[in-house]
Amino acid sequence: EVESIVALAVSQGMYGVEMRGKGPQDMLSPETPAARRSEMKRLFADNGLAMVGITGFVKFCELGRPRIEANLDTLERYAALCAEMGAGYLPDLCIVLW
Repeated sequence: EVESIVALAVSQGMYGVEMRGKGPQDMLSPETPAARRSEMKRLFADNGLAMVGITGFVKFCELGRPRIEANLDTLERYAALCAEMGAGYLPDLCIVLW
């Protein structure tokens, strides 16, 4: 849970945390409700932590234009989420095979 991660980061004197998007440790994604996103943003700010990035785990190794375009849409949604949350880093590798 995010509150525990923030508490641990603060106790260790960390500057920031990279959030996990889709996957087994889904902490923050475009599907996260707006109210929860606001709580998380406030939690980071109140504790002096930066949200340095959000990993979306977007896949670009799948063949076929429709799937690649769907993944590009997901990547754009994660980029918008990073902007909203003040996270300056979207660590997803973008390799597109048409």
